[in-house]
Amino acid sequence: HVVEEFTGEHPGPNVNKADIPTPISAFEKIFPKSLVTKLRRETNAYAKYIKRNKGADKYLAKIKDDDEMAAFLGIMIIMGVDPKGELNDYWSTNTALRNEKISGVMSRNRFQKILQYFHVNDARNDPANISNPAERATERRHRPMYKVAPILKTVIHQSQQMYNLHCEVAIDEAIIGYKGRYNGIPTVFIQGKPRAKGFKVYVLADSHSNYVANLKFMTSTGSHEEDMRNVSKTAALCENLIQPFTGLHHVLYTDSYYTSIEMASRLLDYHHTYVVGSMRQDRRGFPNALRTNPRRNPASDKVKNLCRGQFAARQKDDHVVVSYKDSKLLNLLSTCREGFRFNDGRINRFIKSPTTHRKSVYSLPAPDIVGDYNKYMGGVDRANQIRSYFTSQRQAHKWWKYVFFYLLDTAICNSYIIYKEVVDEKKTHKAFQVEVGCAMIGGFCSRKQRVTTAEPVLNTYKITTWLKERAEVLVVECALR
Repeated sequence: HVVEEFTGEHPGPNVNKADIPTPISAFEKIFPKSLVTKLRRETNAYAKYIKRNKGADKYLAKIKDDDEMAAFLGIMIIMGVDPKGELNDYWSTNTALRNEKISGVMSRNRFQKILQYFHVNDARNDPANISNPAERATERRHRPMYKVAPILKTVIHQSQQMYNLHCEVAIDEAIIGYKGRYNGIPTVFIQGKPRAKGFKVYVLADSHSNYVANLKFMTSTGSHEEDMRNVSKTAALCENLIQPFTGLHHVLYTDSYYTSIEMASRLLDYHHTYVVGSMRQDRRGFPNALRTNPRRNPASDKVKNLCRGQFAARQKDDHVVVSYKDSKLLNLLSTCREGFRFNDGRINRFIKSPTTHRKSVYSLPAPDIVGDYNKYMGGVDRANQIRSYFTSQRQAHKWWKYVFFYLLDTAICNSYIIYKEVVDEKKTHKAFQVEVGCAMIGGFCSRKQRVTTAEPVLNTYKITTWLKERAEVLVVECALR
């Protein structure tokens, strides 16, 4: 079939250089000031709610303005660049541990109190606070991400508005590390991940710039609450993530967890999106001629005995399946790539010498679909890697705060990509995050400043006491005379 050309707008940031002259202006494109105001109001409201309903004896003093909340966020951003073993180390009296910037802005007790009562959404309407168990379970199932809904919606919307994706995009999962037992959404354990246990996030990212354009949390283990019942869960999940970019003829790269004939057909027919992805042989619709199971394919030995660099392909309608032999067999499904090799396509591999133990490069013949998959599939993994370098995540007792830290890090990384492509391509991630944190703090300082002077200060209490005692002595002397 005829593969349509990419019809999206020019890839890259959707802002001008004059709009983001500084790192903080780029960050506010993804994390606007209205969110800071929302966080301040909800934190103050939650402190009053706790005092009224639970009778806390020590409650948070009111956050008077947005500057203090912005400074609180700026401190957390700077903490991501300067990680320490304990939170108290930032205010340590030991100069080797102390962070002068953070300790000079806010006291440790004040920071911990804001972090304790920190809130994103109205606690009065929280489904977790409904007294009726049946009604509470129903509402939590329908609104699982209520606690972080405002920031989740804003960050995703602003990220999609500020950047035009390239033709090649990828879908993969990320894990937000969390080892707690009670949480509002389920946790998973995936062995081999940098953080094996935590919350699972399905992410759509640009394969060129690693820009995160859409994401969806796994909020239930049985099925995805918004997914359609007449299609598979993974196909509905991919449709949900690609929905904002329907009709632009993107090429979506997926791994074997998502790829199926059904998913590729639905994305092509309803969303005009092409698919290139690795595929399991037990998927429905996989060609029997490429299976290695002798019960399904009498000629399975031909597939098993392929030499490294050889491949076999089958096509039906718009779907092409390629079985390529590398170190092991790789099965790829595509709706936009050919199933044969042309233009002398090759991929590079490394082999270790048994005598010198040095790696040498050699190339293998391969169809273009294999090279493209290796090149564009890692967009989400690279985005996770960038986010992990200077994460603002802190240990917390509440599960949703880990989700907030993840969204804050995503906003920082996306704004950094925009700033780097538009303003300064030599700006490092670390320098960008430090400037954003310092700009969020600004000139705010909640600590009581000690006034120092070179002139001696008289103790008025001692002077007054001495005068009174002297006057009494004079009165006694006059009486004796």
